[in-house]
Amino acid sequence: MLRAGRRLGKTFSMAIALLHYSYTNKDGRCLVIAPMKTQVELIYQEINRLASKNEIVSSSIIRKVTSPQFMIEFSNGSTIRFFTSGMRSGGKSDVARGQEAHVIVLDEMDYMHTDDLDALYAMLQKTAEDQPDKVLIGASTPTGRRERFWEWCRSGRFREFWFPSYCNPFFSKEQEDEFREQYSETGYRHEIEADWGEDAEGVYSRKFVDAAFVEPSWNYIPEITSARSIYTIGVDWDKYGAGTNIVVLEACHQNHEEERFRNKIRIAYREEIEKSEYTLTNAVNRIVQLNDSFQPKHIYVDRGYGEVQVELLRKYGTENPKSNLRDRVRGIGFGELIEIKDPYTKLPVKKEIKPYMVDNLTQYFEKSLLLFPAADEELYMQIISYVVVRTTQTGRPVFEAGGSAVDHAHDALMLALLAITENYGEFGRGEVATNVESFSNTFFMPQNQDKKNDDYNNKESGIILNIDRTAKLKPKFGKRNSKKVSRKMF
Repeated sequence: MLRAGRRLGKTFSMAIALLHYSYTNKDGRCLVIAPMKTQVELIYQEINRLASKNEIVSSSIIRKVTSPQFMIEFSNGSTIRFFTSGMRSGGKSDVARGQEAHVIVLDEMDYMHTDDLDALYAMLQKTAEDQPDKVLIGASTPTGRRERFWEWCRSGRFREFWFPSYCNPFFSKEQEDEFREQYSETGYRHEIEADWGEDAEGVYSRKFVDAAFVEPSWNYIPEITSARSIYTIGVDWDKYGAGTNIVVLEACHQNHEEERFRNKIRIAYREEIEKSEYTLTNAVNRIVQLNDSFQPKHIYVDRGYGEVQVELLRKYGTENPKSNLRDRVRGIGFGELIEIKDPYTKLPVKKEIKPYMVDNLTQYFEKSLLLFPAADEELYMQIISYVVVRTTQTGRPVFEAGGSAVDHAHDALMLALLAITENYGEFGRGEVATNVESFSNTFFMPQNQDKKNDDYNNKESGIILNIDRTAKLKPKFGKRNSKKVSRKMF
């Protein structure tokens, strides 16, 4: 088990070990497994880069494949195969089952699901009497979880190697100051010191998050919208740590074109504006474009770092009234208070908005109202990596993205969902009127016996109660009494 801090060369070391074993052993079988494709691709590229430095080693590689899985084949019969386990329960680790392996490398294993790691551990069994012992190498920076990586590092079955980032001979005081400024105290302990830190508790139950990421996935295409939906946009600004993240949520009506989306809230679009000299300017322009495409009812943006951008969007809305941006954009400060009505006393109470948004997202997960494309592994990692790092003396939880994960797309998701909750309540369960019909108060009034009993049955009057614009509710009444009843006024 390799527990190492950032920028210590984990990828470089594993690439050397895999290349050396494959080159010096006949018919060797190596497996590289990581949660996401981008992670295994880094090791694949590093092996090819190292091999290209030596003509003899380079010529020993007779085949390189990138699809459907990365694979490198050597002239001596050895192979290195690359797989993604996925991070969800019952994810993609099945693709590695049935594979023979003499060396198994697990990269960023603290993000892998325990069920998948247990299945991969079973592959260490020998398949031949004269077969040498198999080798398993797990590498990761700690996330704060007490799961398999933590257990295996403390187990006598494995040897643990611990290297903080300052073991790097080029680590300087300037780098330390930079990292301490970039990370929180807990993040610095995880990422740089490779320390376990306090036991971090995941905010969202993994089984509910797993259920929300569904197959088949869908692509994020801003040009495709539904007339039977309501859209909201959440924006998290960041110029230095990451780009600006934008999330578009679609609250789908019960007559949505696709059945599985009906009465659900799905992520229709997500984008990150890459860091550049004009990141925030580009982000404002992009929000204007997405506003034209989706015609959202509300746009909630992080005001902590985006006060100026909020004013720019509202100014654009004033100059271009058809965009409605002046009324749609609302700035939300993560440190401010929000006033809500207590469900028991019905009195207004003030709560801190950050814990409220986290609780709001949690409830939508637990009620199975959210849908995400399973292919969006980056957003999945941000959600499952969101943890409570500590609790203040007043009982307020302090949230943070654990390990190497970030939380910018997650924050944009919370803002877009807050817009739905504040303006439409629990939309997925709600019945929203989209059409009305007028009728007189005599319609529901008892009539005299001499009035024909069936007059009203010939009229199709009613009220639209559901989102379906075509369905009507026809009133049905029994026969009236024979006694005469005087009319009453409301």
